[in-house]
Amino acid sequence: MNCPTCNRPTTRRVLSEYEDDLIGIGMPVVLVNSVVEVSCEACGVAEREIPDFDGLVAAVAVSRAMHPFKLRGEELRFLRKAMEVSGKELADVIGVTPETMSRWENNRDPITPAMEKLIRLMVIARLGEKVPAMDFDPKEVADMRILSVCQDSAKPQMCFERVKVRVRPHRTEPHWDRRLSDAAAA
Repeated sequence: MNCPTCNRPTTRRVLSEYEDDLIGIGMPVVLVNSVVEVSCEACGVAEREIPDFDGLVAAVAVSRAMHPFKLRGEELRFLRKAMEVSGKELADVIGVTPETMSRWENNRDPITPAMEKLIRLMVIARLGEKVPAMDFDPKEVADMRILSVCQDSAKPQMCFERVKVRVRPHRTEPHWDRRLSDAAAA
């Protein structure tokens, strides 16, 4: 493949680790052995390719729903967008006003533990099938004791990698999976 800038040959390499808050959850996300860097030595252009970005968003959303720390407004907004629903639609489904949803997403009012659990369960129900490599149990959320909002220094690091998952007897597909360090943080 040639560079789009100078038309010279490029090199491709898989990065062993790539960390970024690339999806706007406000929490460190580390991708292991998954991101491809395409670079041109001639002009210095470098691009990173993240495979199955929608699958990654679903994996991060389900993983965050499984963490017991209280959701902050930006995390609630991320989960709602990951489910591809508007604030008004989510408010209607859970039985609150759009203004209440807005106050939650802007950190003006706290979410009650019962509503927070309901939203977490909705995330798992709507996005769980997009992450077949991840193990999760909705009962864990139903029984979860929501902990205080974690400080930035205590935020769990979310690590993901692409793994092969058997989808049919003789066929596997790559999907995002949570790394052990992420599961241990929960």
